[in-house]
Amino acid sequence: MAIVEVIHDVNTYNVDAIGWPNIQLIDGLGIIQLRIYYANAGDVSPVWVELTKNSWKNTYNTNTQTISLTDASYDSNGSETPAYITPSIHKIKVKRSTSFLPYIKFSDGAKLSGRDLNIINKQTIHLLEEEAARLDASDTTIYSYIATSLSNYYTKTQIDGFFNAQTLIPAWASGVNYSQGDVVLHDDPYTQANTILIWYCLQDHLGSNGLQPSESGPGSAFWSVSQNDTVLDNLNYIRKLPGKGGEGLDWNSIAVSDANAYGLSIYAHLNQKYDLFRLVDNTRTTALQFNGLNQLILNSGAALWTKGNAYLAGSSWLNFTPSSTKSGTPVMSIKGRAGSNALEIVKSTATTNATSALFKVDDTTITNNTPRVFMDGGSTQFIGKFIWFANTETEDCYGSVILDQDGNPPFTEVRFERDVKFGTIASCSDPFVTTLTIDASAGSIASTGDVSANTFTTNIISADYLKTDGTGQIIAGSGTPTTSRVALEVTGSNTTLANRDVVYLSNSTGLWTKARANDPTTLAVGIVDDVSGTAGNQTFSVVFAGSVSGWTGLDVGNWYWLDKNTDGGIVGTLPTGSGELVDPVGIAVSSTVLFVVPARPHKEPVT
Repeated sequence: MAIVEVIHDVNTYNVDAIGWPNIQLIDGLGIIQLRIYYANAGDVSPVWVELTKNSWKNTYNTNTQTISLTDASYDSNGSETPAYITPSIHKIKVKRSTSFLPYIKFSDGAKLSGRDLNIINKQTIHLLEEEAARLDASDTTIYSYIATSLSNYYTKTQIDGFFNAQTLIPAWASGVNYSQGDVVLHDDPYTQANTILIWYCLQDHLGSNGLQPSESGPGSAFWSVSQNDTVLDNLNYIRKLPGKGGEGLDWNSIAVSDANAYGLSIYAHLNQKYDLFRLVDNTRTTALQFNGLNQLILNSGAALWTKGNAYLAGSSWLNFTPSSTKSGTPVMSIKGRAGSNALEIVKSTATTNATSALFKVDDTTITNNTPRVFMDGGSTQFIGKFIWFANTETEDCYGSVILDQDGNPPFTEVRFERDVKFGTIASCSDPFVTTLTIDASAGSIASTGDVSANTFTTNIISADYLKTDGTGQIIAGSGTPTTSRVALEVTGSNTTLANRDVVYLSNSTGLWTKARANDPTTLAVGIVDDVSGTAGNQTFSVVFAGSVSGWTGLDVGNWYWLDKNTDGGIVGTLPTGSGELVDPVGIAVSSTVLFVVPARPHKEPVT
């Protein structure tokens, strides 16, 4: 049988010269029968993608009988997409595919040449060969599937061996209540042979030495060999138990042999009422259960240990986000143990918890059910939360003072950023009162606002003005503060202005209005910047002197004047016409920045 397809593995072909050894084509038809595919060699189950014939058919070399796939492409939703064939990555399959339509069209009275007859004969033979190859491939797939499927079942010989070894069938015993249908192993005491036989119970009875399974004795009324044999003879295959054939702890192991299969799947019933999964201890008490409400419950008396990484979601080692909230129920609850802290977080280099705790919740000195929390080292940031600091006046609310390991009151550096409120509580029942007192080495910052602590004001003593540094802290400034412009802030204006509009203040409406150099009453006063809000309710700055950016194409160093033709516009040419209004607005310091220069609007003398 002729070969109908050839597969070139990785690194075994030249992209510019793909051949099809041993594939026989019909003479005179060229490569019309060929179809070319490619696939990623690294895929477990390669997916063959067909290359469009138009992308390679014109590369056919009749002398070398090869084609080039350098510019090969495939169809992707109607679009030609380059395949970029790479010998180190892709496998190539060349397949012969013969049409079912005759290559030669017959007509009455026509004479067929030898060439035509050869084409028709080869076409028929090729179709038979390709069909046979397709059926062979299908048969191989079917046989492989059957062999794989039956490997999960025991054969009749294996089953008989299990029975004889008493691994699946119990031995008969006196004093046991047997029911119809029970199966046991026992020899026949009334025969010379000691062969272990399989007996089938015919009726309910209490086993006794007088009623042992037998063919001829008293037990023959209760036990049968022939009926059981009939059942087993019809039982050719039985599903294997998980782990059967393993040793020791592997007896109940499930070895997954297919990477695309689940190790174990349990599918709930539509009307599931009982636990989908339950694990019991040796006293048959439930230790772990997964109920119908998708709740995993670890029952009292059971312990959960995570050996390795407890990874739940995101990039956290341990993270849980509840899908719903329930009043009075914590997201996570930890119950302490007498004489031990309820929760401790220790340093990564710690060998003992005694002196290496970074964070701990003390469960040994709790008063009035209020836990004490201690921080050792590190830093803590509280965002949008209340922070309470207790002193001796309110200590009774929280318990006695706990000293550090050196017998001194604990000291913690606290940094308060902006928008922080401070207050005290005179007693446990009093409301929160906003006050502020900061004790320093001398003086204090009291509720009256007096500042007298030199250690606190080191950065701002003898300051010409105050400013902020790169971290947002207020520090002293020397000399004269600089500003880029002088402007008037306008809020809630009933206007429709835009950035860089030249404006004047209307005497009749009281609104800032676009200026225009066609009337002495509408000459420029300033330029609008930083516009926000919506039409009729705007906030903006009117810049009287200083920089306004956002322009394009300004001529650096050139003066600009108020436009007589466009409301709020400027022009870069000095008005020179008879009686024209000359209103200077500013000078361009860059192509995008105009520096507004205060100048009194005036009228050019008539010439």
